Amino acid sequence: MGLGPCPIAVSQEHVDSLDEQPQMYSGHRNNFTVKGVSFFGPDSEYVMSGSDCGHIFVWKKKDGRVIRIMEAMGV
Repeated sequence: MGLGPCPIAVSQEHVDSLDEQPQMYSGHRNNFTVKGVSFFGPDSEYVMSGSDCGHIFVWKKKDGRVIRIMEAMGV
């Protein structure tokens, strides 16, 4: 799974100092395998992930709201 060209560790103090807190994105399940996530949009404002249920989920990054569920092809 890619972490980008220069992954760095982030301290809990740094996370606590941010205005926006990390989000939890619910609705999909990954019972058997770990799926990656992708950020997309002009400002990376969406989160996308596959699920063991055979669907692709899209959330708004800021509030964690599911905005689209699509059936995956060739699962």
